[in-house]
Formats: sequence, C-alpha cells, structure tokens
Amino acid sequence: MYLLHKVIFTGLIFISWELNAQVALPTFQGVQAASEVALYSFSSHTFTHCSATGKDGPTLANCKSSYDVTWENDTDLFNVQTQGIQEWTVPANGTYRITAKGASGGIYAGSSSIKGFPGAGATVVGDISLTIGTVIKIVVGQKPTTTANTSGNGSPGGGSSWVYTGSIAGNGLIVVAGGGGGTGHGSSSSVAGNGKGGNDANTSNESSNGENFGENARKGRGSEGNLGNGYGGKATVGGNYNGSGGGAGWLGDGQDESGGANGGDRFIGGTSPDGAHQYGGFGGGGGSGGNGNAGGGGGGYTGGGAGKTYSAVSGGGGSSWGGGGGGGSYASSSMSSVTMTEGDSGIDEADVDNGSVIIARQ
Repeated sequence: MYLLHKVIFTGLIFISWELNAQVALPTFQGVQAASEVALYSFSSHTFTHCSATGKDGPTLANCKSSYDVTWENDTDLFNVQTQGIQEWTVPANGTYRITAKGASGGIYAGSSSIKGFPGAGATVVGDISLTIGTVIKIVVGQKPTTTANTSGNGSPGGGSSWVYTGSIAGNGLIVVAGGGGGTGHGSSSSVAGNGKGGNDANTSNESSNGENFGENARKGRGSEGNLGNGYGGKATVGGNYNGSGGGAGWLGDGQDESGGANGGDRFIGGTSPDGAHQYGGFGGGGGSGGNGNAGGGGGGYTGGGAGKTYSAVSGGGGSSWGGGGGGGSYASSSMSSVTMTEGDSGIDEADVDNGSVIIARQ
C-alpha cells in the first residue's frame, strides 16, 4: 500500500511515497526560512543632518550625497518623502540599539562682546526588538543657524532627535533626545540667560530667575515653562522687544510669541518674523527675534520654554532676558537597558553641534 507523507522542513516541502516501509528523508540544518532572510546586509548606521542647516531638514538627495551605503538607492528601503523625515526599513528581525542625541541651542547672532552660552542636546540609549520590513521614521535635530541681522543678541533653540513609527503624535514613538535651549541677552558678561541642556526626563528642563549655571555661570531671568507634559514650550510673555518661541513637543507645537518669534513646529524650527532670521533648529527648536532677545526653547518630548522678558534679575547685578529651556527626552517602555543623559547647560559657543541617531544591530 502506498502512503503519502508531507513533511515540512523550515519552509521547504518534501513529498515521499513509501511501500510498506518508511522512507528515510534527509535532514536539513541551518536553512533560514524565507520570512527571516534579511532584506539587506546591515550592522550599524549613523543618521545625520546630511549637511542641511537651520530650520529645515534634509532632502533625499542630501542624504544620498552624505551616506555611502547600498540600501540608500532603493526607496523601498530608505526614503525621505517629507523633507527632514528619514524613513529606514528594518532589514531583519532582531534587537537593535538606538543612540539618539539632540542638537545644541544656537550662538549669538550679533558681534556682541557678551558671548552666548546655549544648552547642549540630551543623549538617549536603549535596545529594542524590531521586525523586518517595519518603516522607522528618523528626525535628526539640527543646531540653529543665523542668516542675517548682526544686532540680534540672543539665540534660538536646538532641534530634538526623534525615532518613531506611524504618524506624528501617534502611539509609535520610540525615542526622543531633547534639544538645548538658546541664550538670552544680558546687560553685562555676568548677567545674561544661559540656555538649559536637553533633559534626561520626559519634562522640559527649565531655569529659574537668578539661577547661575554653565561654563560661564551668570544670572538670567529664567524660562517660561511648558504647556503640559508632552506638549510644546511656552513663548516669551510681555516686554518692549520681540521675545522668542517655545520648542515643539510630541503632542503639540511650541507656542508663538505675540509679534515676535514663532515656536518650533513638528518638526520645522520656529521662524522670526521681524526679519532677524534667527530660526530654531530643525527638530522643533523655538525661534528667537528682536534687537536684544530671549533664548528660544529646545525641541523635545516636552518642548522647552522660551526665556522670560527683559527685566532686573533676582539677586541684583543688572537686567537680562532669560535663556531657553531644554527639551524633554523619552524612551518607549518596549526598550531595555535605557540610559538618558542630560545635555550640559550653558556650553561655549564653540561646542554647539547638530544631533544624530545611531542604529546598530545587536
């Protein structure tokens, strides 16, 4: 009697006939199922700002010019459909380590002898299990750049770096590394608002009136705070000059200053409608504007607040605008081995930098 046997080995089907006896079938080892075959070879990659500057992120052409990998030429594997949002397709099932760093706040726009000391971006590291074919969206925070107006003494906020799936403000957020706040102008080298660094917590990193901190510790007026955890930072309130905008959050944009600079959007940097072109960094940094002005807030999970308006500083010594608050950071509950490091507050202008996102297969 003939018996039909169907045996499945790792995705391969073998059919055998046997006559009153079992037929010995070959054993296959190390054969990978079709669903587990990697889409392309990958060990690690550093996603950068791809030479883009200021409030707007890179195009696909910018990134293809900056990266030297085979998969950049296949838009099913890597694409930029919305400027600045890099779309990377997971090549294989496995655990991946993500290291995200936010961007610094900007430098002074003018040639003032009172230097700016903005905040640096935060750093977040964690491991996560990713599935082959998943499209990961990556926003790399950029430091602000000033294109005009040499009389603008103050600086915008830095952009945050973001890693997520799906849509903005959805439930696919994986990592955020907060951007640093900008510098507020002051009446002397000892009284001016230093920017706060991106935070090592979900909420923004704000300064208080008269607080001393940073490489060149000096008193400032403090920052405005945020619109709620996960939302944007508040803008400068009141004053005789134009203030600054808050940094963008995951759930909402940064607040605009009435008649002054705009807050950061998700994820475009805030603009300065007074013509100063002191735009926040891509990644949601708040803009800064005016002839003497507050620091813009850094982008982040919770956006940093803009610096407070020009007034006498608590504790005496002169008057100052406030420096911008640093953006908050975030790591999904699906991640393991997570570390968050707060960015330094009040760093030297020579140390301002763009953010980055490194993804490495473990």
